[in-house]
Amino acid sequence: MTTQNKDTRQTNATRRDDLNKVKNKLKEMLKNMKNNIHWIECECSCSKGQQAYVWPWGNVVHVCPDAFTLGTAWLESTLVHEYSHVYLDTKDIAYKGDPSYSGLSSEDKTNNADNWGDFDSKY
Repeated sequence: MTTQNKDTRQTNATRRDDLNKVKNKLKEMLKNMKNNIHWIECECSCSKGQQAYVWPWGNVVHVCPDAFTLGTAWLESTLVHEYSHVYLDTKDIAYKGDPSYSGLSSEDKTNNADNWGDFDSKY
């Protein structure tokens, strides 16, 4: 077996493992959303540039006025991002516009809320 074939198989196995992690976390999130009461609260004002937020101790997504000006797809992505905080305990490691976003490790991508929102917007 050549080194290239071995590397390709390891890469494919890693991708399968990553996809399985994402699939399992998505199932967990959907199950939690189905089995728990969750709220969306529309705020009258927020910090400049803020679209939504959650408090670490609650399951209420607070949606800011700016979120409604960016289109339906953006709002959906934002809600998935925020609910990933609530139900998957994700963090804000990097946002899509940050230079570090594209260089996140597989583990960081799985634990980064913006990746969940980005995943939603792609599929």
